[in-house]
Amino acid sequence: MLIKRLKKKSIFLFFLIAFLVILISTSIYVFFYIRDVDANLPNPSELTKRNVPESTIIYDRNGIELYRFFSKENRELVKIKDVPNYVKSSLIASEDAEYYSHEGYNLESTIKCFGISLINKVLKKNASCGGSTLTQQLVRNTILLDAYGASAFERTDFLKSIDRKVKEIISAYRVETKYSKDEILQMYINEVPLGSVNYGLQTASKAYFGKELKDLTLSESATLIGFIQSPSSINPVISGNYEKYKVRREYVLNQILKNKEKYNITQDEITSAREEVITFKSKQFPIKAPHFIAYIKPDIESKYGIDFSTKGLRIFTTIDYSLQKISEEKLKTAVDNAIKDQLYVFNGGVLALSPISNQILAMVGSSDFWRSTNEVSGNINTLEKKLNMASSVKPYTYLTAIEKGYGPWLLTPDIAGIEDTTNADRKYLGLMSANKALVLSRNVSAMYVQDLVGRSEVLKTYKKLGISGTDQITDDIQLVSLGDFPMSMIEHTSAFNVFPSEGNKSPLSSIITVTDINGTILEDHSTSPLIEYYSNNDIYQMNWMLCRDGTTEDDALYMIDGKKVLCGKTGTAEHPRNLTTMMYHKNLMLGVWMGNTDGTVISNNVYSTYVSTPLAKSIMEEAKKLYIPEKFTKPDSILTAKLCSDTGNLKGGSFCKDTEDTIYKVGSKITKDTREYVGICKNTGTIPSSGIFLTTKYVNYFNKLNKKLELTSKQAIYDNYVKNNYATTINTSPEIKDCPIQTGDVMYSQGNDISGIVNLYNTLNSPAVNSTYGYNENIPLSFTIFQNGVNNFSDKYDKYRIVIDGAIPAKEITIQEGPYVAGTTKSYFKPSDLFEYINYGTPMAPESQNIYLKLYLIEKSTGKLNSVSLSIDSIPYLINIRKP
Repeated sequence: MLIKRLKKKSIFLFFLIAFLVILISTSIYVFFYIRDVDANLPNPSELTKRNVPESTIIYDRNGIELYRFFSKENRELVKIKDVPNYVKSSLIASEDAEYYSHEGYNLESTIKCFGISLINKVLKKNASCGGSTLTQQLVRNTILLDAYGASAFERTDFLKSIDRKVKEIISAYRVETKYSKDEILQMYINEVPLGSVNYGLQTASKAYFGKELKDLTLSESATLIGFIQSPSSINPVISGNYEKYKVRREYVLNQILKNKEKYNITQDEITSAREEVITFKSKQFPIKAPHFIAYIKPDIESKYGIDFSTKGLRIFTTIDYSLQKISEEKLKTAVDNAIKDQLYVFNGGVLALSPISNQILAMVGSSDFWRSTNEVSGNINTLEKKLNMASSVKPYTYLTAIEKGYGPWLLTPDIAGIEDTTNADRKYLGLMSANKALVLSRNVSAMYVQDLVGRSEVLKTYKKLGISGTDQITDDIQLVSLGDFPMSMIEHTSAFNVFPSEGNKSPLSSIITVTDINGTILEDHSTSPLIEYYSNNDIYQMNWMLCRDGTTEDDALYMIDGKKVLCGKTGTAEHPRNLTTMMYHKNLMLGVWMGNTDGTVISNNVYSTYVSTPLAKSIMEEAKKLYIPEKFTKPDSILTAKLCSDTGNLKGGSFCKDTEDTIYKVGSKITKDTREYVGICKNTGTIPSSGIFLTTKYVNYFNKLNKKLELTSKQAIYDNYVKNNYATTINTSPEIKDCPIQTGDVMYSQGNDISGIVNLYNTLNSPAVNSTYGYNENIPLSFTIFQNGVNNFSDKYDKYRIVIDGAIPAKEITIQEGPYVAGTTKSYFKPSDLFEYINYGTPMAPESQNIYLKLYLIEKSTGKLNSVSLSIDSIPYLINIRKP
């Protein structure tokens, strides 16, 4: 028995000693293991020292986010004070209910989860258990990941999982001793991975709901927090499964419900959250104004490096997203309508600029950024393509002429043979002013102006306005005024912006300010230097033409709310391939292109006025509250006048019948119309030297224009056109030679006396009928009395009297009187010396009035006044007096 007892004691002592040895050895191992782990764990201070990449965010001018650049992680930091209660409550209730009471770990939950994981492993179940506190999750996703890489998430090997968990617990404890609970929670909220490249709750909120974190509802908050467990499978934006998230959301809400008083959330709020329908963002990556983002990216890279996406820059651009959306929607509608009408127009682009500041307000580079076909390569920014802009460039040529002293009044003949080109309609509309020619877009007239000012001077204008490539234009490209060389819509629209900017504008810009993550300003372009390109006087004349102020047509395409407030020019190029419209008012500049990306031809007989111009107008109408349409103010040095359409000169005499309104700058090259009403001998085609032949018996009367073209090399073509197209108008000067005397006419000559003829007795040489003079101007008066050998008037009359009659009131004023004898008298009279301007003559317009000249012959014996006509064929003798 004793031996048996001793054996039992020996066995017991053996196992006891063995157990103690194992326990002591394990304790020593654990001690040194924990000491080693603790010594090699990353310092908790690394949490705040980590170089965490934060996304660079692009905003519009009003703070609307357009896009965010990021590398591998899309992250936007948020402070704990800006995190709403719904989000914090959802997070703590579902992920770590004892967060504010533990020291970084929950040993009970950890042991429980290890047990569950071990059982699942034995049973070969593919399942795991969490059990990690928020602090543990934080250190695992940050400093442990940085230090140990993928092993920080080890779950496949049991022993390695224990090692990983020990490191988590120790690191969590150390973090808890260094930072406050709110500081740790803030770091967690900004670091938690939530699927794809999105890190942190703020970033995920925008990515999946399109909202700021602070704006989430309780239901959205619970949904977002529910993603944390497994973003790739629970998040429907990533997985495509729109049922799983509901189960996890229900779990989160139930966890809140258990301690709703603790989280200050009511039963009703939880009930409403369960019933709320969640709206997720599209799977397409979130980007607004995509072509604009691509446009500015190279500039950002050149300034901040190719890794700018991780530097947390805040870039406020010039884009107005409200106008951007209008432009995108209107372009899509215009393309849809064109396709419906079978016009074979599938693409387009819209560029909106702010006058003066020249900032890009909207940039739509294609009709559909997400579409990829030959006609619509959506990613290609059509506004950057070099295209022929056709007639939309004509204003640059007319601007060149205006800078050289010409104006809207300039005669620009649209006649065959004057230029080696044709008009789009294959017609010629005759003699017309630059104003009319530009509004009607006459090619021949535009090339005439180019010849007048010189092709090289037009190219200087293009270069001055910032259009590139002009130095490479070869001599064989002559039709530069017809857009016969490529330019981009960006260059073209920026150059055209000189018109709404009234001559002074800044360089084209796309960025207003750039700040770093702390709000320090790195760039500030809120003000830019103004460059004076042209004087306001010159630009106003161009605006007067481009705004159609000189026409009586109420063009619906240039009207808003029944008022003609829009200005611009169109162009249709290459059979046709490019439909271009430049449209503007004082507060907004639009450049619009429509066509196909691959350059395929549009349907025949389609012009810009059918497609791109209605699009531009629709944008202007929709944006009128954002950018109020305004007209331009006329400078004091710009005068209004009437123009003779066949000469381009200021209206003077009565024989200028085809007139139009015009304006001109004081000191410009405009001249007064000097046409004459001349008699030309019927038989010889000569002009008689003596006034005695100026009767319809001897002559036919013609309008002699006396017009010298500004482009003298085209004078003969102009003269022939006038001669062949106007029955009673000439421009050349016939030979001076008296008409042959007809049989039966009694003529006599006495020395140097003036010859007489039976049916001509007197004539007023000046002023001319319908001539115009100023109220304070000396008006020449020249009167000739002829005598003949039969029934001489001098037998009956001994005096003559010339008077003016104002008609309103009927009051005659004598201006010349003398003996009725053969000869010529010359004098002058000044209206301001004879009558008050107000209410004297017959009002013709606010700026002028008419007066009449009369001739009386006074009888010798009775003194009776007999009225006699002063002009040929008894035409009333009227002259016009301008308002002082």
